[in-house]
Amino acid sequence: MWALPCVRFTDPVTSGPLAQDILYYLLMGLAFTAIQTIIRPVLMLLTANLIVRTMGLFVIFVNAALFSILAYVLGGWHFSSPVVLWVIVASMVLAIVIVVLEMIIGLNSPKVGAGKQTSKFYWRWLGLLPKNGRNRIAENLRIVYIYDTVQSYAAQIVISMTPLVRFRRVMQRLIYRGKRVVIDESRPETVRLMLQELGPTYVKLGQMASSRSGMLPDAWLESLSKLQSAVDPFPYEEARRIITRELGAPPEEIFATFETTPLAAASMAQIHRATLPGGEEVVVKVQRPDINVTVRADLDVMRDGVRMLEARAKWVRDLDPGGLLDEFARNVVGELDYQNELYNVRRLKHNMEVFPEIQVPQVYSEYSTSRVMTMEFVRGVKVTDVAALDEAGIDRTELSRAFMRAMFKQVLLDGFFHADPHPGNVLVDLKTSRVIFLDMGMMGNLTKEQRLAVISLIWSLKERDPDTLARAALEMSTPSREIDKAAFKRDVEQIMNRYLLYSDSEPSLDEVMGKTLSMAQSHGLRVNHDLTLAVKSLVQCEGVIRVLSPNMPMLDMVFTEVQHLMKQRFTADSITDTLNKQAMGTAKDILQHIPKLKDATFKWLEQYERGRLTVYVETDDATIQRLDCMEKGINRSINRLTIGIVLVGLIIGAAITATVSGWSGWSGPSDILFTIAGVIAGGLLIHMVWTRWRRYW
Repeated sequence: MWALPCVRFTDPVTSGPLAQDILYYLLMGLAFTAIQTIIRPVLMLLTANLIVRTMGLFVIFVNAALFSILAYVLGGWHFSSPVVLWVIVASMVLAIVIVVLEMIIGLNSPKVGAGKQTSKFYWRWLGLLPKNGRNRIAENLRIVYIYDTVQSYAAQIVISMTPLVRFRRVMQRLIYRGKRVVIDESRPETVRLMLQELGPTYVKLGQMASSRSGMLPDAWLESLSKLQSAVDPFPYEEARRIITRELGAPPEEIFATFETTPLAAASMAQIHRATLPGGEEVVVKVQRPDINVTVRADLDVMRDGVRMLEARAKWVRDLDPGGLLDEFARNVVGELDYQNELYNVRRLKHNMEVFPEIQVPQVYSEYSTSRVMTMEFVRGVKVTDVAALDEAGIDRTELSRAFMRAMFKQVLLDGFFHADPHPGNVLVDLKTSRVIFLDMGMMGNLTKEQRLAVISLIWSLKERDPDTLARAALEMSTPSREIDKAAFKRDVEQIMNRYLLYSDSEPSLDEVMGKTLSMAQSHGLRVNHDLTLAVKSLVQCEGVIRVLSPNMPMLDMVFTEVQHLMKQRFTADSITDTLNKQAMGTAKDILQHIPKLKDATFKWLEQYERGRLTVYVETDDATIQRLDCMEKGINRSINRLTIGIVLVGLIIGAAITATVSGWSGWSGPSDILFTIAGVIAGGLLIHMVWTRWRRYW
């Protein structure tokens, strides 16, 4: 009531009865709650982009606008009156009070499974819109859903850190009796459930985070690792509809048998077991319904948020989240087309044929499309299921060597590797002891130079050589600003000393590489995406091996396997053959360039005879960027100097005008000139402060 002392049923100036005031505010609260429920979602849907640009602060403006309209309708005040200011203040206070009360009572408790309702009919319609541009309607729908979901889970996490958590839990059990609501879950488990509710894009982010065993506490790793398998399936009717549309007939007509209950569910698809007409046992991978629309919308929303942060904070720009997001988006969008995975499976299967202990399932292209993929059914357990492996009598040390040998061949020799070999994507056949690779949607590619950089990095770790490690990190990175190489090498040496030379425990590849790459990023180095994927794959490989063989000296084993692979690959015959091919290629290039060299020589001679010799100098991108910055700085200085001269002229002119007789005491011209000068000066000052804030915040 104190927030709106001027808004009453009676005249705003005169005070009415207290009971009437109380009734008025109760009606205002009920009406505002109804508006929040009905009109606010529509307004947020229409203005969702502004929510991202203002980091959610625009919601306060929406609340103020709704409350102002409500007060105008019920209170009869006018927008020109001073009541407007009180209405704005009251709307903010009321919004905060409502949010706090909802948090304490638990009215906005996150409901487990709410995300299942996102696959509605309108997503199917939105998917029919042209795909050559951004789908703003889908983006706005996702923004509103993401905002509401994050808000409810954030309230759960915030209250769990206060003494009010007990009262909230009591109220939650009273209000949501018999319903599945997040109440007693730990913080990591709450975040895991939130990622599941947000959808496949965010589940993918959680899966990537769970693969970094050295970067997160054990409790967080345990919770996030559930995202690799504990994902709710979608109804069979949706799967049947997708298969019918993609393959031209329902599954009961295409396959000899087809199980309606999913065998497994993942973030972007689910798998059904089936049998082909020829009797082959297969699994049919069906993409989640309408995921193409929601994932692309999520990625565009993320890009907008990242651009907003980069524009406002210099330290965010130094981290280059935009580049990381673009790389993540390319991988996720690539996984949406199963034709890409079809090619990946065939290529990896060919590369792994040299290892009888490695298996890559066969794919059936005639039963596969961009959204449905049929592949050989394989039996096995997770590679980290130690109890099942021991019960089957499998030698875990040999299994570790086989898995590591396969991964290092993919990364260091083939340059084509599985970029997400977490335990959910790597199985072991208990009968044959073969390692089985699954889910080849995300693969990495390395050039020869990049493979040599990774080998140099591994060599430096084995030799405990900080100089070689620093050079390898520099070769793997692209500088975003001028690098202090001496300071960078000192920091690398400190990491080497801490984790390799003077550590009591067995050094971890994850710890060393994670700290090195983080430190490189702080020095303005951005590691190439494919190299980052390669390091991530090797780190995931290490995590699996540490579960299988905890006492195995990792770096020694890594170096031994690398040496073994190098000896197999670089034999005398292979080196001779490579040198012959390079020599022939070089000779062909020289022969092709001889005519060009002749023409260039004659042109130089003609210019020399005329006394005019033109020399072209090429500069790198960094130099050009510095020159552009210098040019912009000079232009800004000239513009400010010009504006300053104009301001001085206006002020002097105003002073002269004020002293000139004949104006009959009217100081209007001087006032006008002074006003113009003040407005320009104020605008210039605001522009300068805003520019500096955006640059250095």
